[in-house]
Amino acid sequence: MLLVRAVTLDGQSDGIRFYTSPDWDKLGDVSVWSKAATQAMYSLSVGYGGHIVLASYNKFNNSIFRDAIILTLADTFTSIFGGFIVFAFIGHAAKILNKPVESIVGSGLELLFVSYVKGISQLPGAAVWSFLFFLVVVTLGLDSVFVHTWTVYTGIHDVFPTMSRKWGQVLLLTICVVSFLLGLPLVTRGGIHLFVMLDDYTATFALTVFLLIESSSVCWIYGLTNFVEDIEMMIGKRSRVFQWYLKITWYITSPIFCMVSFIHIFCSS
Repeated sequence: MLLVRAVTLDGQSDGIRFYTSPDWDKLGDVSVWSKAATQAMYSLSVGYGGHIVLASYNKFNNSIFRDAIILTLADTFTSIFGGFIVFAFIGHAAKILNKPVESIVGSGLELLFVSYVKGISQLPGAAVWSFLFFLVVVTLGLDSVFVHTWTVYTGIHDVFPTMSRKWGQVLLLTICVVSFLLGLPLVTRGGIHLFVMLDDYTATFALTVFLLIESSSVCWIYGLTNFVEDIEMMIGKRSRVFQWYLKITWYITSPIFCMVSFIHIFCSS
């Protein structure tokens, strides 16, 4: 609904053109690569443990390789799809306000809560379109909370299985209440500053450290060869392409991207 409405607006082509026109000079900027890597990590939710928890409910011979490809493609398509909607509305706002698109495009929270709101506020019945968009945002946040809460619960259950079986519901309620209390400072007047700090140091800085440790543990402690053999035993197939793909990504590309992101975030903090 939002996309259909967006592409019918006057000026939407300006916003979409701004969104789809690459600035090739940015490829030489390390910060762009770092932000892209951390955004991909966060968007795919790798390193948080949620995938491991959800995968534990699969059948033993489930094709995790197939699932990983589907998940990555679906996530990428959804992100690109959402970008078209947001920038179409921003282009409309730029047309109405008689300003260049780049002058009203922010980044991060500003893009969502300022730039996009400027665009959608120019529409007739703006309250309805705003409600629909932020309903999407809320549901995205809720399903993330469900998975993260269950990840914490499962981690405690694995360490203390007897206690969690006896007091499972109490433990789950305690996790929810503690999470709620920890989130209250974020809705105060100074909450936006706390939110930005958490976003910088948990979704970027800490995540790169976790991924670096995870990849190093699998590659050098457990052994990537053992890891690949485990996967092939589960899916019942052996593939040289699959083996080399995992070796290149786990041994080379993932650690390099994590190190570059970590160094850049550390130096710019």
